Amino acid sequence: MGNFTYVRDALGWAVAPELSYTMAIYPISALSFSISHPQTTQWVQIDANRSTWNFIQGIPPTPSLPPTLPPAPTLPAPTTPAQVNVWATFQQFENGFMTWHGDAGTVYVYFGNNGGSVAVFQSITYGGLPDNPFFNTPPGRVRPIMGFGKVWGNFSWVRDQLGWPVTPERGYTMPVSWQGNGFVFTLPDGQQVNNTNFQSWVFVSGSLPSFPANIPTLTYTPAPTNTPPFVSTNIETYAAFQPYEHGFMIWREDTSDVIAFYDTGRATRWPLDSYANLPDNPVTDSPPSGFYSPVNAFGKVWGGDVYVRSTLGWATALEQGYTMAIISIENGSSMYFTLPDGRSVFYEFRGTWYYNRQ
Repeated sequence: MGNFTYVRDALGWAVAPELSYTMAIYPISALSFSISHPQTTQWVQIDANRSTWNFIQGIPPTPSLPPTLPPAPTLPAPTTPAQVNVWATFQQFENGFMTWHGDAGTVYVYFGNNGGSVAVFQSITYGGLPDNPFFNTPPGRVRPIMGFGKVWGNFSWVRDQLGWPVTPERGYTMPVSWQGNGFVFTLPDGQQVNNTNFQSWVFVSGSLPSFPANIPTLTYTPAPTNTPPFVSTNIETYAAFQPYEHGFMIWREDTSDVIAFYDTGRATRWPLDSYANLPDNPVTDSPPSGFYSPVNAFGKVWGGDVYVRSTLGWATALEQGYTMAIISIENGSSMYFTLPDGRSVFYEFRGTWYYNRQ
């Protein structure tokens, strides 16, 4: 709330302390639902567009905490699952498929070719990530783009498990039937899939379409899964570091990766082939007094990506070279590394980080 003025202007000041409670959720359709309110027996209904709400009964409670919280009312379970049609896209991969739902902008990743696990990426998770940085597409495969490309290109564990796309992304109208904490949906070829608890999936009927006849089978080696976690390798490499108003950036000589670390706890990585051909920092605005405009690889990324530039702000010091100590976790999920001032950072390749406090 403190970072979004329109939220403050619309809500005003809080009139009670934050209150935690067990929320009851009642699905009305695949898109609309009701939630229990902690200070009243009334239910709050959220519309299908997630843009309006109303109390199903009564009026909003007075802004005060009651001494005891009333139990949430019991509503009957829906007798039949409601079906809606949403605009969606589908893309098949070597070892699964992805869907994008236009109603909420959510990307679902379905691992496996005949059932398996599910990963869910809301638009707020991937929307600010850079576009897919991988361009060396093997013969007979397709480079994913847009939301699929952002998820696939920025999360190595997704790439390792899915492999490359074998068909272009395809838009269609998807029938969806909400069933408790999950839903049944239809693929473009008419096959039905059951998504259970947003964690696993299985075909209700049918199977994934066969690869087109002209696409050869590739030998794709995913990241090892039998390596015990926390087995580590210690290395040192020359690196560069630069602090910014709202985070910092590093460059590693051994991989030539540029990684931006934001104060929000998020991080984004650019391999060499994603920024090498970008022009030198194109921003001609003079930095405020006491700040700096980045150069070299930092300048290419910062100047070429408005999200990085607006999130990090201006550099607060010149770029600094140093020897970086790295502890790489061999399951490919994360690493520890040092900064020039001796602090240690824990970085998860899925895009999160924090200062190591151990």
